[in-house]
Amino acid sequence: MARGVRTAPWWVAALLLPLGCYTGAESAVQDTDSADTAAEAGDGDSSGGATTDGDGTDGDGGVPAGCEADDVPSSALVRTNRDGIVNAIRDVFGDEVVDDLGPVLEAIPALHVGEFSTELAPPSYAEVSAQVNAAFTVASHLTRNDEALAALSQCLPSVPAGADATTEPCLTALIDDYGGRMLRRPLTDADRSRFADDYAIGAAHSNAEGVATLLTAMLIDPDFLYDRIVGEGNGDIVELTPHETAARLARVLWNSVPDEALVQAADEGLDDATLRAEAERMLEDPRARTALQGFFFDWMELEAVPFASQDAVPDVDARDALKEAMAASIMEFASATVLDGDGTYADLLVDRTAYVNDENLASIYGIAPSAGPSELPADRAGLLTRAGFIATQEIPGTNAGHLIKRGARLSTFICRPLPLPDADSFPQEDPAEPGENPTQGIRERFAEATAEATCAACHVQLDGLGAPLGHFGSLGEWIDDETVGAIALPIDTASEVLIDGQPVAIDDAVTLSEALAFSEEGPRCLAENMARNMLGRELTDDDACLVEEFARALTGEDGAPASVRDALLDFVVSERFRRVRTP
Repeated sequence: MARGVRTAPWWVAALLLPLGCYTGAESAVQDTDSADTAAEAGDGDSSGGATTDGDGTDGDGGVPAGCEADDVPSSALVRTNRDGIVNAIRDVFGDEVVDDLGPVLEAIPALHVGEFSTELAPPSYAEVSAQVNAAFTVASHLTRNDEALAALSQCLPSVPAGADATTEPCLTALIDDYGGRMLRRPLTDADRSRFADDYAIGAAHSNAEGVATLLTAMLIDPDFLYDRIVGEGNGDIVELTPHETAARLARVLWNSVPDEALVQAADEGLDDATLRAEAERMLEDPRARTALQGFFFDWMELEAVPFASQDAVPDVDARDALKEAMAASIMEFASATVLDGDGTYADLLVDRTAYVNDENLASIYGIAPSAGPSELPADRAGLLTRAGFIATQEIPGTNAGHLIKRGARLSTFICRPLPLPDADSFPQEDPAEPGENPTQGIRERFAEATAEATCAACHVQLDGLGAPLGHFGSLGEWIDDETVGAIALPIDTASEVLIDGQPVAIDDAVTLSEALAFSEEGPRCLAENMARNMLGRELTDDDACLVEEFARALTGEDGAPASVRDALLDFVVSERFRRVRTP
C-alpha cells in the first residue's frame, strides 16, 4: 500500500491520549529563562554557584576542597532537542529518511532558552504539533510500500492482516528492536503491551498502517523525547542504570541514541573499563565531531556572525558563503584541536592552524584558500582572533571593528559577563561612530563617552578586553591604521586586563590570547560551559564538585594540563557523571 506524506490522521490523537506525553513535563524541566543571577549582579561569577573557595583544592592536590562522594549533580528532566531527534531518526532508520523528509524535520522548532541548544523550555503547542507531524510523516515514509516494510524487517510484508502484536514473532521482535533503540532502554511488559495496542489501532485498516501507528507512537513517546532518569538505589542519591548511563553518554557525545555496540555493553553491565572504552570509541566517531562543533557554535556565539557589507562583498551568495565559512572554520579548528590530537585549552587559544576554503575568508586572513589545514599569520592566535569571533557590523565612517562588542563577547568567553546598562545611560549616538570628529580613534571616543563613574566600572573591563583586537577591522581583517574619512589614525592595542584576579599588561591580540591560555579562569570557564551544555541546564551548587574536577584537569597540576579530550573522557566516565541527586 503506497502512501505519500500526509497530514496526521485521526489515529495520532488516539496515540497521544493514553501516553500523556507532556502531562506534568513543565514542572519537571529546569527553568532556564533567566540569566545567572550572579552575572546580572555584575560580580563576574556566571557559574550559577559552581565554585569553590580559595584554590579549590583540599591543600594536597587531591580532590576539590569540601567535596564528598555524595556531592553530585541534581537530576533534571532533559528534553531532546531537534538535532537530537533528527540524529536519532538517522541513526536508527538510516540516512534516506532524513534526506527525503528534511523540510518536515526542519519544521520542528529549534529555539532554546539558555546559551546552548540543549537548554530547552517546556514544549509549546507549536513544537508538539511539529513533533507529532514529523513522527507521523517519518512513520508513513518507512511503511509506504512492501519494499520499505522489508527494509525495517524482512518478515514484515508477510505479516497477516489482523495479526496480534503480542504474539506474532515478527511484530514482537520489531517492537523490542526499535522500541529499545528509541526509548534507550530495555522494554518492560507494559511497554510491549502499549506498543501492541498502538499497532492494533492502525492494523484495523492494514498491516502497514499498524506498523505506521506503532512507529509514530515510539517517536512521540516521553522516553524518546526526554532523557528520563530513574536510577538505582535508595535515598536522594541514585546511580544511573547501565542503560541510563549509555543513554546519557550517547546524548552528550553524539546528541543521539546509543548504537548497537553501546546497547550491548549496557546489556552486559557497562563496568568502568568498558565505559571508558566505549567513550573512547565514540569520540572517534564522526558523530562526536558534529556534537562538539555544535557546542563550540553555541559557546562562541557563532549564530551572531554578521554578514559582510555589500561594499566589502558585492555578491549576495558570496556573503552567505562567507558567513557560513567564518563559523565553519572555527568549528573545524576547535573540533580538530580537541579530537585529532592532544590539544589543551591553551592550544585552543594559541594554535594558528586554520581550515579556510572560502576565498573571501582566506583574503581576510591574507592566506590562500585550501582544502586542508593552513597556518594563520603570526599576528593571530587561536580562537580569539578568528574572523567568526571578532567580526562586527561595519561602523559608518570608520574601518575599525566595534571595540565594546568585542569586549562584551570576550567577557562572556571568560565567564565574566557584564550586565547591560540602564537604557537611560546609553549615549544618544554610538561612540563607535566618528560622527563629526575625524581626529579621535574609536578607543578615544569610547573613553570620552564612558568617563562617568556609572559607565567606567564596566568599561574598564570592556575596553581592556576589546582594545587588544584593535588592529582587526569589522570583518576581522588586519588594518594598520583606523581610517576616518581621509585621516589615518594610529591604533593603540596596549591594555591592562584582570586575569585570575591580577592585573596583566597586554600588548596585542596575541599576548591577550596567551595570557588567557595559561590562566586558571579560562579553562574553568570552558569546564563550566561544557558541563552546562551536557547537563542541559544552568549550573547549581550541586554541580560544583563535578565542574571543579573537570576544571582541575584542564588547568593541570604541576604545569601539566590534560588535553581537552582526556578531560572530557574523565568527565563522562566519572562517578559524579553517573550519579544524581533526586528532587
